[in-house]
Amino acid sequence: MNCLYCNKSLSLSHKEDKDLIFVFNCLNCPILVYYYFSNKKLIKMSFMIYYQTNIYCWTNNFVKQTSYIYSSNSLDPKLLSLPQLVELNPNNIKDKLTFYLTFI
Repeated sequence: MNCLYCNKSLSLSHKEDKDLIFVFNCLNCPILVYYYFSNKKLIKMSFMIYYQTNIYCWTNNFVKQTSYIYSSNSLDPKLLSLPQLVELNPNNIKDKLTFYLTFI
């Protein structure tokens, strides 16, 4: 399995949900990208971003067709939920995060 952005091999990070979900990550992209697979199908992608002294996780959930942003430095970690997927990649993630954080 290869990263959709840099085309390098993904590494197994961990398993979730009683070993039904396999999580792989790309260590070659400029930001950390996680790929969540269930039955060999991509169900979620998450981008970990360090931005203005905070760590954010932006996830696209392909099953629910939603997108959401979490913060590790917040009492309520889920900052924003969007009713559709957002087209993200390692090159545009910081610009899109800056834009959406203005609404919070």
